[in-house]
Amino acid sequence: MQNGLSQAAIARQLGVHRSTINRELDRNTGARSYRFKQAQEKASQKTKNSSCAPRKMKPDLVKLIEEKLTQEQWSPGQISGWLMKNGAASISHERIYQHVWDDKKNGGTLYVQLRHRGKKYNKRKGKTSVVA
Repeated sequence: MQNGLSQAAIARQLGVHRSTINRELDRNTGARSYRFKQAQEKASQKTKNSSCAPRKMKPDLVKLIEEKLTQEQWSPGQISGWLMKNGAASISHERIYQHVWDDKKNGGTLYVQLRHRGKKYNKRKGKTSVVA
């Protein structure tokens, strides 16, 4: 910028999209223009303050999901719909399946509570389908 290059020219030199340069400048330009050291410090601080803790799958929610799976024999789709309807959380059925498969990988038995027990469903069409 000090050399008089446009944002598009800077983006070409760095091999990034011009919107990346625009966002960087918007995010880190203060009263005294862009300061790369301040931008780096801000980014480092943001990384340091970030958390690896799960955002949605909190321990109490996991306990509730496992309870619905095991005791009430609900499917992940039913659990997901119930959670959204009651405003408890917005968890997709796919995320619940991922939790079940992670549990199985770690030696758990949640997968046996699924209706198909992890077996593929036979779609009744095509040349590989089984006809009774």
